[in-house]
Amino acid sequence: MDIKLKKFGHNSFGKVIAFLLCAAFFIAVLIQSMAVILLINQDDGIYVDDPLDLLSSKNYTESNSFELGFYQKMLTLVDTVQWLKSEENIKMGNTIDPNELEHRKRTLFNNEFNQNFGYRYYNESYDAYVVEDGNEQIVLDYDNKDARKLFETSYAAKIKELKNQLIERDLREYRDDILYLNKIKGFSYYAENGDHVLTNLDQTKYASDYAIREFFQEQYAYRLYLKGEYFSHPQTNRIQSYWEDRIKNHLYDNSAEDSLLYMAYDDEYVKNQSALFQEIRSQIIIYIGIILFCLFMTVALFVYLLVTTGKKREDGTLILYQIDRWSTEIQLILITLILIIGGALTISAFDEFLNMVEYYGNPYSPIILAFYAIAYALAAFGLFFILSMARKIKAKRFFSDFILWRIVKSVFTTVKELYYGSNITRKVAFLLAAMCLFSASVVMMPVVLVISLLYCIKAIKQYEEIKKGVHEMKNGNLSYKIKLNGNALGEFEGLAQDINDISEGFDVAVKQELKNQRLKTELISNVSHDIKTPLTSIITYVDLLKKEGLDSDDAPKYLEILDQKSIRLKKLTEDLFEAAKASSGDIPLDMHEVELLSLINQGLGEMNDRFEKRGLEIIIKAEKEKYYALADGQLLWRVVENLFGNIIKYAQKNSRVYIDIREEVGEELSKKTIIEIKNVSENPLNIPAEELLERFKRGDTSRSTEGSGLGLSIAKDLMQIQGADFDILIDGDLFKAILTLDSKELEMNFEG
Repeated sequence: MDIKLKKFGHNSFGKVIAFLLCAAFFIAVLIQSMAVILLINQDDGIYVDDPLDLLSSKNYTESNSFELGFYQKMLTLVDTVQWLKSEENIKMGNTIDPNELEHRKRTLFNNEFNQNFGYRYYNESYDAYVVEDGNEQIVLDYDNKDARKLFETSYAAKIKELKNQLIERDLREYRDDILYLNKIKGFSYYAENGDHVLTNLDQTKYASDYAIREFFQEQYAYRLYLKGEYFSHPQTNRIQSYWEDRIKNHLYDNSAEDSLLYMAYDDEYVKNQSALFQEIRSQIIIYIGIILFCLFMTVALFVYLLVTTGKKREDGTLILYQIDRWSTEIQLILITLILIIGGALTISAFDEFLNMVEYYGNPYSPIILAFYAIAYALAAFGLFFILSMARKIKAKRFFSDFILWRIVKSVFTTVKELYYGSNITRKVAFLLAAMCLFSASVVMMPVVLVISLLYCIKAIKQYEEIKKGVHEMKNGNLSYKIKLNGNALGEFEGLAQDINDISEGFDVAVKQELKNQRLKTELISNVSHDIKTPLTSIITYVDLLKKEGLDSDDAPKYLEILDQKSIRLKKLTEDLFEAAKASSGDIPLDMHEVELLSLINQGLGEMNDRFEKRGLEIIIKAEKEKYYALADGQLLWRVVENLFGNIIKYAQKNSRVYIDIREEVGEELSKKTIIEIKNVSENPLNIPAEELLERFKRGDTSRSTEGSGLGLSIAKDLMQIQGADFDILIDGDLFKAILTLDSKELEMNFEG
């Protein structure tokens, strides 16, 4: 199937598909990124530092995840054995944070006690809750010793309930930590802090601390802390050293001098974790590959949409839709809101996304699909407004469509028009208001009076000059110019300039009319002469045939002359008719690609005998083999035919005719194809080039040749109909015709 590349970018169906796919690939990037985060945060015993750690590490034991696992378990052990210690210790209330308890007591006091136990008392001095104690009032403020004592006595049961809540919370945390540590298969631990021991070992099997330490040192990997000394196996690499340093620093900072903490992994644990690590690593690689592909497609489709968005009219202006005419602020606000809502939705929905995937077991539950749909809709709306903004920028309306810009521009234009563009009444009113303002004081009134008198004298002089100029113009002196001296208002200056322009325009119009009358007279004379000549010959030879009869010896010669003059008269009539049609533009137009060299060679081939008869040598100069232009082939052929006929009639015999074809860059970087045809005239060209383009004008002023004087005029009109240019230049006896057409590159077609 043939596909034209230039039309592909403006294919509406293709752009709609690209739009939908761009939004879809963008959402796919977000979803796959969430899947990666979900994968590295799943609760399966693997602590993943970041995806790059998974990709850069060859195996589990060389990754950050390996050391990070020790670090997370160490935090749980240290917090449990150092702070919570045991259930008995927690139940005794030793783990209650005094600051937290104090905060909860203060909250209970302010929210319940002072309102239920006292009453509101208000005067000019203070506004507070108070309680009567004998003849005294106790202000119910927590920082008041008497008030707090009363509170702790009255609310002793509730305060005890607060403490029990904190104890229950710590008990749950302690039990959860023990449960977490004990369910990890292949992980052994032993932590001792004074009288408190935390371990998952069967201590009846080990008679001493040495035996316990020896057990841990026999495992595949261990981390030991013995009363201020730290030991590890296997040795960490440069990447893992960060987390091991954090383990050591935390132990040194948060453990007593006589504390012990042992952690170890056996072979089976490391084997299982390594398999899980490789599985997650493989999935991460797949997900990242999908993310990169979707990201590439998103960017590629987005760039394609930015480049192709916006259709152009034939005059090159961009077609804007209704949404493109919205103010720039509204579009920017909508884009910003979509980004904020989309970002907030993604962040807030992420935890729910993880829970839903965990609950339903797959990322395609109804709730998650609804999230996908909402995210896709937001992405599509955002892209829609961004493309509208791109069209606005292409149309150069980005800043002009700002409401603030419109307001500022409107105010500036109004102020400008008030002084420069408004009528004289408003200007005078403005000046009078200024004069009244300044003359309101005794000091400024004389100054304003003097300035007003000077201005009036100047304005009156200008008025007299204008009056004189109008009088001269009325009497026919169109060359008279009013002197322009300038004045305060500028109205007289503008009026004088307008009168001078009118006078100059009338002068030019009169001269042009005289020229047109002269040309009209010459046109009538030339038409009469060109028609009268063959018509006279026809009448004469018809009269001779009548007298001598058709049987006379000269009859064949008379008939031949009559035939020639009839053809001449017919050709002249056809040229007149064609000139009238070309001048009015009433000719059907079929614009398409025309190959110029082929057209010229075709014309030379058809008229070759006539060129050879005159002894004319044609020399063509072209840099390329093919030149394409946008033109009507039939009309352009008639132009070329007229020019070649003109050369055959008027060129110097046995001379050269030069045809140059080239391409040039015109205005606005448009490419033009130039055809120049040059020849030397047989007769002197003592006529301006512009007159040769007029009807019935010839370089042969004697009008002894067979030409009608319409060829060049017709050629110019036909070129103008095609939107092209036609000019001639005369340099002595050198005649040059120049045709300028819009280049048209041949569109490339591909099989597809």
